[in-house]
Amino acid sequence: MEVGTSEAEPIWTEFLRKLTRRGLCGVKLVVSDAHEGIKAAVTKVLCATWQRCRVGLLRKPVFQHLFRDNAGLGVRTAERPRQVSSGLVNEVQRVHQQQQSQESVKQSGS
Repeated sequence: MEVGTSEAEPIWTEFLRKLTRRGLCGVKLVVSDAHEGIKAAVTKVLCATWQRCRVGLLRKPVFQHLFRDNAGLGVRTAERPRQVSSGLVNEVQRVHQQQQSQESVKQSGS
């Protein structure tokens, strides 16, 4: 196990090179957070496509204000911050509704 000293490109580049020396090959897509270092290293070392992981976005405090209890009625509605794309807001809403449905099913089964 190794600990990188930062998330800079040289650290990620060396890490990915070590993995390729150990046999990693055929990577077509890497999904990660949006650190520039990993994005550059993925392109440089793996020649793979990079995609932003959206799960982390759901956990970030900036998205917690997307949902609010509407007048204390237990009904949650989405607000659209200007800086967030409508596609991402729709995805967050879909995931949130799915989680709420799963919680309801669990509660009704108890």
